[in-house]
Amino acid sequence: MLEPFEVSVSRRHGEITILVSGELDIAAEPQLQPILDRAIREAEWGLRVVLDLQALTFCDSTGLRLLVTAQRLAAKRSVQFGIVPPTGAAWAAVEICGLQDVLPFVPSAGDRHLHAVPDETDMPEAGLGVGAA
Repeated sequence: MLEPFEVSVSRRHGEITILVSGELDIAAEPQLQPILDRAIREAEWGLRVVLDLQALTFCDSTGLRLLVTAQRLAAKRSVQFGIVPPTGAAWAAVEICGLQDVLPFVPSAGDRHLHAVPDETDMPEAGLGVGAA
């Protein structure tokens, strides 16, 4: 069953959080891209940007490309950028493409140390959660 793609944005404590749920694919990319671009532009004024993918149920190559592009844009603009990792099938897509060591994954709660990869106990296991076989 297809999960509708939804995005919400919040700002608090010096952080712009973009919460994404549902399926990040070619149909959702035009909705998320401008939101990410705007958040990264706004973050040049000292805010951090966190893209929270915990509620993501699916991610195709278009979605993965969007994550890499956002990371590159943030680095180019010297913006702190972190991604709360997805679980299940969406995390499996990240691992299959070898992006688990490339993208700036951060813990979902507490003190976020952006640009640092959480230890293995903080990372979701491939194949667990929504969409697992």
